[in-house]
Amino acid sequence: MRVEMKPHVARIPLNCIDKAMLALDCRDEPMVLHWVIALSGPVDPGRMRSALMAAAARHPVLRSTIRTGLLGQSREMRDVDGHDPLTVTDVVSPPTQAATPDDQSGAHYDSLLLAWLNRPLDPTTELPWRDLLLRRSATQSSLVFTFRHSATTGWVPSVL
Repeated sequence: MRVEMKPHVARIPLNCIDKAMLALDCRDEPMVLHWVIALSGPVDPGRMRSALMAAAARHPVLRSTIRTGLLGQSREMRDVDGHDPLTVTDVVSPPTQAATPDDQSGAHYDSLLLAWLNRPLDPTTELPWRDLLLRRSATQSSLVFTFRHSATTGWVPSVL
């Protein structure tokens, strides 16, 4: 008879601020932060993915999900080896007769950005962050960081 043991799962208890922020989810008021950075020049998505994964490797909170058990809520560390942290989208405007090409791409950019910002981020099934590289052209793009509040505790840069 062979008995297999489950690997040990690292858990981090939630602090009182995290618990309060997660309580707002029950009221459909999730604490999600969005930061949009305008970039000039070409962006290599492979290098960007590598940088994002390096940040996740250094900060355990970025590779955790929220779990509820008999002893309360905690963060459960996840393996992020197969996770793709970056979504790359090119702004290609749909053809319309009424607007100029600049108006078309601007409106389409806005609709793509709003769709990203309004997409829910479930802390119990997903990592508490995601990123979007929204490319307008080869040299103009926006990088959108989306975080759950609890994922930013303790390491948000002071300039924000």
